[in-house]
Amino acid sequence: MDNTKPNAARCMRAWREAQVPKLTQRGLAAQMKGAHQSQIALWEKEDAPERPDLARALELQAISRGEVPAPLWGYTTEEIERVLAEETERMAREDLKQMSLFEQE
Repeated sequence: MDNTKPNAARCMRAWREAQVPKLTQRGLAAQMKGAHQSQIALWEKEDAPERPDLARALELQAISRGEVPAPLWGYTTEEIERVLAEETERMAREDLKQMSLFEQE
């Protein structure tokens, strides 16, 4: 197991528990599309090999406003930049598609 996992798990749990009111695992899962409390529990277990996939790690980073950074889970800058570039490209295609539909009206 990557030795960054315990640090990420502790960071995530500390951030979640520091929220006022305290954010439960179930509450965090509810903020993440398609997530379940059991996933959050596994990610917070320091001795479990499970970690969020990169998209989920970036979602946690966004929800926590950077307090649970994606690189803490062991993802490289290159992996993160690739995913962010793909998402930016996808959003741009959606915008162009919407503009094209608007122009046809």
